[in-house]
Amino acid sequence: MGNALAVFMGTERQRTTPDFIKSGRKRIFDVPDLEADNQDLRTKREVKAIMAAIDKEMASYKSLAELDFRAGYMTGKIYEKEAVGLITPGHRDALIGILYAKYETIRGLENGGAGCNL
Repeated sequence: MGNALAVFMGTERQRTTPDFIKSGRKRIFDVPDLEADNQDLRTKREVKAIMAAIDKEMASYKSLAELDFRAGYMTGKIYEKEAVGLITPGHRDALIGILYAKYETIRGLENGGAGCNL
């Protein structure tokens, strides 16, 4: 405000910091790789969404035939996500492992506990 008032009155003040002092203090900023961070976030979000879909699909079956179909359907969806590049092959393998662990557990419970080691 003071400098603006001095300009208005015609008596502009001199800068307090000389140029030779200011020029030596150039700041160099490290710009993070935002694209890699965004890809990691998209992958995490996609893995969480697939895990939620697995839970939803495995919870609401009416028969063993429908359970078999839903497990195969979810496997296909996981392979689709990996083919498009939304998840990595490592995530694909882990998600299919989770899916079939749940599938085998539910199937074992439905068959009277045979083959289920809880």
